[in-house]
Amino acid sequence: MSKILIVDDKEANRYLLQTILTAAGHATRDAANGAEALESARRERPDLIISDILMPQIDGFALCRECKRDETLRDIPFIFYTATYTDPRDRDFGLQLGAARFVVKPMEAEDLSAIIEEVLKEHAQGKSSASVVPAEDEAAIYRLYNEALIRKLEDKMLALEKEIAERRQAEKLLQKLASAVEQAADPIFITDAAGVIEFINPAFERLTGYAKNEVLGNTPRLLKSGAQDDAFYKKLWQVILSGKNFKAELINRKKNGERYNVQQTITPIRDERGVITHFISTCKDMTERRQAEEQINFQAHLLSVVGNAVIATDMQGQVTYWNPAAEKLYGWSAGEALGRQIVELTPANQTREQAQEIMSQLAQGRSWSGEFTVRRKDGSEFPAFVFDTPIVDADGRLTGIIGVSYDVSAHAQAEQQIKRRVIELEALYQSGIAFSQTFDPKEVGGKIIEVLSGRLEWHHAAVRVRRGESREVELLAFSHTNEAEDRARLQSSITQVGQGIVGWVIENGKSVRSGDLSGDPRYTETYAGMRSGLYVPIRIRDKIIGCISAESEAADAFTEADERLLSTLAAQAAAALESARLFQNLQGELTARRAAEEKLRALNVELEKRIEERTADLRQLNNELERALRIKDEFLANMSHELRTPLNAIIGLSESLIEQTVGALNERQAKYVGTIGESGQHLLYLINDILDLAKIEAGQVTLSREKVNISDVCQSSLRMIKQLALKKRLDVRFEMDVDPGMIWADERRLKQMIVNLLSNAVKFTPEGGSLGLQAHGDRENNSIKFVVWDMGIGIAEENLTRLFQPFVQLDSHLTRKEGGTGLGLALVAKMAFLHGGSVSVESQLGRGSRFTITLPWESAFNTGSLEGRLTTAPVEEAGMEEQVVLLADDTENVILLFKDYLERAGYRVVVARNGVEAVTLAESLRPSLILMDVQMPVMDGMEAARNIRRIPALQHTPIIALTALAMKGDRERCLKAGMNDYLSKPVNLKTLLEMVRNHLSGSAEESRS
Repeated sequence: MSKILIVDDKEANRYLLQTILTAAGHATRDAANGAEALESARRERPDLIISDILMPQIDGFALCRECKRDETLRDIPFIFYTATYTDPRDRDFGLQLGAARFVVKPMEAEDLSAIIEEVLKEHAQGKSSASVVPAEDEAAIYRLYNEALIRKLEDKMLALEKEIAERRQAEKLLQKLASAVEQAADPIFITDAAGVIEFINPAFERLTGYAKNEVLGNTPRLLKSGAQDDAFYKKLWQVILSGKNFKAELINRKKNGERYNVQQTITPIRDERGVITHFISTCKDMTERRQAEEQINFQAHLLSVVGNAVIATDMQGQVTYWNPAAEKLYGWSAGEALGRQIVELTPANQTREQAQEIMSQLAQGRSWSGEFTVRRKDGSEFPAFVFDTPIVDADGRLTGIIGVSYDVSAHAQAEQQIKRRVIELEALYQSGIAFSQTFDPKEVGGKIIEVLSGRLEWHHAAVRVRRGESREVELLAFSHTNEAEDRARLQSSITQVGQGIVGWVIENGKSVRSGDLSGDPRYTETYAGMRSGLYVPIRIRDKIIGCISAESEAADAFTEADERLLSTLAAQAAAALESARLFQNLQGELTARRAAEEKLRALNVELEKRIEERTADLRQLNNELERALRIKDEFLANMSHELRTPLNAIIGLSESLIEQTVGALNERQAKYVGTIGESGQHLLYLINDILDLAKIEAGQVTLSREKVNISDVCQSSLRMIKQLALKKRLDVRFEMDVDPGMIWADERRLKQMIVNLLSNAVKFTPEGGSLGLQAHGDRENNSIKFVVWDMGIGIAEENLTRLFQPFVQLDSHLTRKEGGTGLGLALVAKMAFLHGGSVSVESQLGRGSRFTITLPWESAFNTGSLEGRLTTAPVEEAGMEEQVVLLADDTENVILLFKDYLERAGYRVVVARNGVEAVTLAESLRPSLILMDVQMPVMDGMEAARNIRRIPALQHTPIIALTALAMKGDRERCLKAGMNDYLSKPVNLKTLLEMVRNHLSGSAEESRS
């Protein structure tokens, strides 16, 4: 590696040489003038010296001379490297001073490196050819040197003068450039090497909205919009720091946040050493251009997706644009079409005169439109509508033509269809008028044939209908030339449903359009030579009543449009035939009604007479019934008095004798007296039951309701049968909810019901068996159940429905053994009904029975009287128009409860207290819904429901059974009587309201449909 000393007063020149020599593998030192170079060379001997000539203190010539005079430096190769001394005499002088080479700037780095390598190699081989001026010629050398120096100084002065002139000119140019930059329409800004903005022009301020004081000292980052990512800006810096220009389109942001497009060019600025000191950025606002490009792109996209063919040509007729729709319409691809003559691609029958007319109109700046036949690539032709528009330049000169065309063959077909449709509508209009003017079926058929005449290519047409509900087919009307012959022919060809295509259409209700009748196995020949047929059913709702048929000698004579016309005509004919039938039926009905009215008048006269007689009979009967009721009441009162009086004596005397107050009795006597007492008590109970039942049946029993403690009633009832149970060694159990609370009830009657059931359980349970009482409250359904169960003999299923009938005893061994009147269970049922509740039973022979009393339950937290609670019970508002509910019930507490609850729910409630009233009110009021109790006086609910269903206007009125009947089969009997639904008492009010609403909404939906 050689050591080279570089001598130059310009730092940039030294830096450049250092870069070149270092890259070539040499070590370098540098000096700014000849004096520094001598000192450096003497301090550390170099292998080669390369020196400029014109330098301060000691120039290059003097440096070379001093080195060659110095014994230690004389043999160091010396190279002059100058841009100032370029005269051949300067070169000769330098070589005479002892230089190895004289190199003129500038020189390519490779060439300079090659010269240096060559000099070093020659020196190493001792081949240096540099001649040295002898000492005796030194004066001559200095003379030559002075001459050269004077010459160079003169050249330098001239150069300086020229440089000064150029600098002044440059300053003027710089001023012009500065003025141009300031006034430039495009934004310009300059940054230092770190990107800090040092200058902006007014255009920059106008574009960005930033003032100069807001930008100077800042960086271009304040313009970033986020549209370009960090990688984009990293690449930008890599390019400009490498000394290259950067040009790209950016999306920046103005001070107000608005985005804008700009074409930006960034150019590095170097100093005399080649170091980048600044960057200058010039910007071109591309916002409008970008919008214009987007508009052009959008328009181009529209042309590419538009459904019509768009073709552009120049003035020579060569295709310049061919959109996808043109490819599809004409069959030529864009690649095939572009550059070809338009006449080669599309026109088929365009004449020269027509072409000249088009060009003349376009040359005047007007569009042309018209229709002519064009040709596809495959040679097929079709009618097209063409719209040509001239393309003109800024000077108004015609430069081309743009044409839009589309296929109008479908349009022509549509026109034909419209014309045919108009004909069809005219026919249907005429048929509608004709059908509205007749009520004779044969005239209707004739009108059909008349309307079709001339509109179908037929040989003959016929209209056939069914005879009533039979399968016979009648010829109603036909087109004819010989009426008698044609009627006979057509009538005999089709006589039954299913015969021929006509019979098949009537049977299946489907149209048939055949272009080849000979190939259809269903066809029955009417005339020889028929090839086509059209058969359309005449339909009234879901019933097929006939067929319209037409036959032709031509193949495929009937079209889909013909079928549509015939189908529409058949629908009109169906309505006309139905109207004719109804008219004839009405005429018959009117005749029959007149006769019936006459007969009815006679019957009314007779009926009025009978009603008067019957009214008199009923009045007498009512009087007798009232007298009988009074007699019955008096009889009951008398019997109560007459029976209780001797019984009082019997029971009192027997008790006195048992107590032996009149004397001692022996064992047999005491036993007889005890039997007399027990028989008296039994007879008293029997009389009380009979009287209670009679009063209940007569409606003379009213409940004394009060708050009753459930636990107390149950415990008291159990105590009353305790002794009887102990005698039979029975296991008596009691179960009750943790906190059943209280109910509103008649305590005496409730206790009577429970005791009756418990007594029966004791009676029919064998010794050593078990029985029990359960009390369970159902808060959700507002009911409480008292269940009396036993493990006794049980009851057969077929006898369960007879249990609660008075004076009925089941025929069993144990029943006969224990005795009884059969009144106990009847009283339980009646009393439960008076409470608004019910009683039910479950039993199996040999395994025991479960009797359940179900009563309405109000919890212990409710206070006040029953009437107060009924009228203040909160009910959800119905929010509906007033609807009438007929409530049929004979129990006042039930009426009060249901009526108040339903009225608060938005319904109007009308009350009937027996079945007769229910039927009468239902017929007169036409209620929306009926709530029907089953057990009522005069007429029960089931008979009332049957009578209501016989009234036509009430056949679909919802009827809900409300009854204490809860035995198996009761629901089915209610529904069979004509009721829609069933609720057993006690009734949950919310369940009742929900059922009412469901039935009323169902009725409303049915009426709307």
